[in-house]
Amino acid sequence: CPQIPGLDKVSHEALIRQACAGTLETSSQLITFTTTAILDTAHKYRDSMNRLMNLLEESMDPNVSEHYKSSLNDRIVEVRVKSAELRNCLLVSSVGRYWLQCPLDVTAILF
Repeated sequence: CPQIPGLDKVSHEALIRQACAGTLETSSQLITFTTTAILDTAHKYRDSMNRLMNLLEESMDPNVSEHYKSSLNDRIVEVRVKSAELRNCLLVSSVGRYWLQCPLDVTAILF
């Protein structure tokens, strides 16, 4: 098995530090991407909730025809489903980001 020249002169501590540096960089990048995804989803959720509130306000207008109210109710259900999906995505992403942060904290302490 070929050996890397000079490997016997590299300390275990130096190898561990090098591995930690790589782990730290990769973990930081993953957390950055995850945070960006969470923020994007949060904006979509906010927009969806605003749309839902507008539709609900519109549905309470006494001047709205019954035909339009029926169409409005369908859109309300559609937006509620979308909002629930986005909310669940936010919850899962936030928990996932927390679990990504833990190894990064440990690596930073070791490094």
